[in-house]
Amino acid sequence: MTYDTKPLRDLLAKATPGRWIAAPYSSVVGASIVASPSGRSIGTITYFSLGDGFEKHDKESAANGALAATLHNEAPVMLDLIEQQAARIAALETALSEIANQKLWAEMSPDEREQGCFIDGYDWCVAIARQALADKEAAR
Repeated sequence: MTYDTKPLRDLLAKATPGRWIAAPYSSVVGASIVASPSGRSIGTITYFSLGDGFEKHDKESAANGALAATLHNEAPVMLDLIEQQAARIAALETALSEIANQKLWAEMSPDEREQGCFIDGYDWCVAIARQALADKEAAR
């Protein structure tokens, strides 16, 4: 599975720069999100104190503002990690493919090598491994 980080990076580039902060609740504006250090208002989470019995709603409203600010602040780091892990996975897949192909090549007879049985050897190994796992799971 791959994840295209470009759309989110593009949105981050267009958004108000700086660290976002979920400001304390105000009875006038609700739960605001502001940029630091500029103080520019990013948005407001509608926050009405509904009184007794609605404490959960009030806490959720405050948490929504904190979540939006935190996601904005942490998104670049998370995207970097996704890209780094994707690169590591691709490198591992390449290495595993090479190892599998070398093993297949070493185990082939000269006739098999000449006949081209080596083509798609890695995919064949993956199919065999997946089938073995499925068989093991089915036997449980």
